[in-house]
Parts: sequence; C-alpha cells; structure tokens
Amino acid sequence: MDKTASLISSTRRTERLGAAGFTLIEVMAASSLSGIVLAGVISVMLLIGGSSIKVSEYAELENQARVALELFGREARMARSVGGTLSSTSVVFSIPASDTSSAYSVTYAFDATAQTFTRTDTITGTPTVLISGVRQIPGKDPFQYYSYIAGNYADTTSDPPPNQIDVADGNPVAVKQIAINFLAQRTSVMVTAATNKVFSARFVLRNK
Repeated sequence: MDKTASLISSTRRTERLGAAGFTLIEVMAASSLSGIVLAGVISVMLLIGGSSIKVSEYAELENQARVALELFGREARMARSVGGTLSSTSVVFSIPASDTSSAYSVTYAFDATAQTFTRTDTITGTPTVLISGVRQIPGKDPFQYYSYIAGNYADTTSDPPPNQIDVADGNPVAVKQIAINFLAQRTSVMVTAATNKVFSARFVLRNK
C-alpha cells in the first residue's frame, strides 16, 4: 500500500523586542531624588561630626581649666608673698621650698596676643601653657587683687569693691585674695565656635 507523503511547511514568527531603558523624565526624576537623599545624608553626617567635635573640645577645655585652676589655687595658698609690681595680666608668687629655708618663684601670665594662660617657675625657667584659646572678658582684668578689711574680702554692694586693690597704685603686701577672670574658646574647620566658656575663680592667700 502506497503511503502518501504530505509536505508540512511552517512560517517562523518573528517578534519585535522593544528597546530596554529609561525615559528622559524617569532619569531626571531619579537624579533629583538621589540628590535630595544625598544632601540629607551629608547634612546628617556634618551635624554628627560637628557635635562630636564640640564634645571633644568641651572635654579638652574642661580638663585644661581644671588642672590649671587647681595648680594655681594650690600655689596661691602656699605663697608667702606676691612679688614685684602688681599687674592685671600676670602675678608672681614666692613659694617656700620643702626645707622651708628657701623659696622659688612662679609666674602665672595671661597673654592676650598668644591667647594663652601660662605658668613659669624659676626652677625650670620654661613657660608651660596651661590653657589655650583664652580671651579677656570685656570690662574685667584677667587678675584682680583684694585686701582683707574689717573681716571681709569683698564688698559686693559696690563696683569696684572698696577693698579691691588698684593695680597701678596697689601694694603687693596688702594682697590677700586674687581673682582670675577669662573666657576660653575653641574653633575648628567644621564649626565656627566650638566652645565658649567663662572661668572666674577667687583664691585666698592663706600663707601670707
């Protein structure tokens, strides 16, 4: 029996694939959104960085001030006399040595130009910066001196107190109390004024 062969033909169907990609509007929208997110991230990073710098500067400033004021207060209480001529920017103490037969001198100075509060003794002769970035408080001398009158160091009802010693005409022998007044500030690249703190303390010369 003869088999009849049939020719089967097929036609290939071609599909046109669309070009993949973003439209111009989509690209512009994505770029704008990315810019907003990036700006927010940068702002947060700068804020965190500035806060960290401020905390670090405060810690450094507090540490310097604590050490400086403790040292000044200890030597002020030990001082047998205030030497030389009274000055509104420096003070000289005569400190008894351990054998009580001799003494050494120590000078504390406020330098408005260098913005430093320094200590120099006659043993080493080398100035040591105790606090940096110091400035004078407007209307107040860095060092103020007081005498002891009628059982009182300072009369706060008048300005200046009647027992505050005039630097130009004052007698160092009469000095019984010394006040320190200054402002300390730190600056950095990221923040203009990282810290701004006023220090004011008064010390009694107990040994003179």
